Amino acid sequence: MGQENKQRTLAQVGVLKGGVLEVAVILVCFFVATYWLLDPIFARPADEVFDPGQPLAKPMAQWAMWILAWDTRAAFDPGLAIFDANIFFPLADASGFGEAHLGLVPLFAPAFLATGNPVIAYQLALWLTVSLCGVSMYLLVRHWGGGAAGALVAGFIYAFCPVRIAGLAEIGAVSVHLIPLALLLLDRTARAPGWGAWVGALVVLSWQVACGTDIAFCSLIVAFAYSAGLIVLGQCTLRGAVRSLAVIAAAALLLVWTTASFRSLQAAGLVTGSTLYDLSRFGVVKSASEYLLPPDGRVFFWGSGGGSLYLGWVAMGLALVGVWGCLRSRSAARRSRGVGLLVIAILCGWMSLGREVPGGFSLYELALATVPSFSAVGPMPDRFAAFLVLALAALAGIGLGQVASFRKFPGRSVWGGLLLAAGFVAIVLFDYGFLQRSFATQRIVHRAADMPLAAALRALPDGPVLEV
Repeated sequence: MGQENKQRTLAQVGVLKGGVLEVAVILVCFFVATYWLLDPIFARPADEVFDPGQPLAKPMAQWAMWILAWDTRAAFDPGLAIFDANIFFPLADASGFGEAHLGLVPLFAPAFLATGNPVIAYQLALWLTVSLCGVSMYLLVRHWGGGAAGALVAGFIYAFCPVRIAGLAEIGAVSVHLIPLALLLLDRTARAPGWGAWVGALVVLSWQVACGTDIAFCSLIVAFAYSAGLIVLGQCTLRGAVRSLAVIAAAALLLVWTTASFRSLQAAGLVTGSTLYDLSRFGVVKSASEYLLPPDGRVFFWGSGGGSLYLGWVAMGLALVGVWGCLRSRSAARRSRGVGLLVIAILCGWMSLGREVPGGFSLYELALATVPSFSAVGPMPDRFAAFLVLALAALAGIGLGQVASFRKFPGRSVWGGLLLAAGFVAIVLFDYGFLQRSFATQRIVHRAADMPLAAALRALPDGPVLEV
């Protein structure tokens, strides 16, 4: 018995050593993959950013740069208030016309303070958010017992899915890199008696909520749905249930605080709509075709690959294997995780339909009518599609791990696992159209000496300036 305990202890130490090295390798892998797959977006980070090609979307990067630069200045200047942005003077709470993106300041501020260049700081923040989407999903699937091959494929699905690429023009739409870690820590909070996971979940979920109000609602819904599933299925201690719900409530209060400026403008009649994004989806048939078919309408991965909501047939096939493996598992923990991911997928898919739902029972409409903060800054219905991919990627990783665990399958060896992961990563990227995809960039002028408007303002005499 003593020898068995000794061997178990040595195995655990080996896992810890391998774990640190494994995380380091995965970090490097996704940072390099993001740079390479999205080339040339980050090739000239000092003065070029992604060009979406759509006139209305082209200025989004500059808008986000200004927001993050203002947040950074306000955070380090006690004389400035973050929500009283330097526009529309003397109007208070002017930042409420957009999103604060406070959670992205830690990624933006170091480079901005060091260089004074908002473009390179923005590019670094964007590069980190996309890369960390893959890393955090990898860690989540590994935490759930998925193999390294399945976790790697899940990370690539989550980081480089079409809905993520479609959001590259708007960093707030891409910054969903913390919600997989939040689920990991909520899972540990529900089952473990210690304080470490609880504090970690509180910090990570709140940080995710602070990244942008548009995705904050989605993050809270996903966190609550997963935690409620654990509680209902009996996979949560009483203390764990209380702590999990406390984490979600604290993050929700943070969202109330970050949306206060918008509600102030709304109360003053300066924002007249019921919601900033009062948009509907295209209906179930149109949405289903966007989810299931590449733009050219061909099934499977032989097309050009992926509209903005295309899920991918390879990813969906692996996810079905993952569902099958979870639901038939003898492990109650694995069954509960599978059910939780299914609930997230169904809930977010339903919410992404917006108001146009057969029978008229729209969860999105219900949220607009009953949740005050949701009606204040209700997110675009399409944003929920990004969280549907969260469930899809996790289930796909579990599914590939299930395949690799079959007896006499070559994926059971280290080299077999690497080959399996590399093969499926290549297939997924081909499915998503990376072989045919090309990206354009646009130059951003950020030096005052190069700006005609700055020169004109310097030439004016001292006095007030009317801003239109």
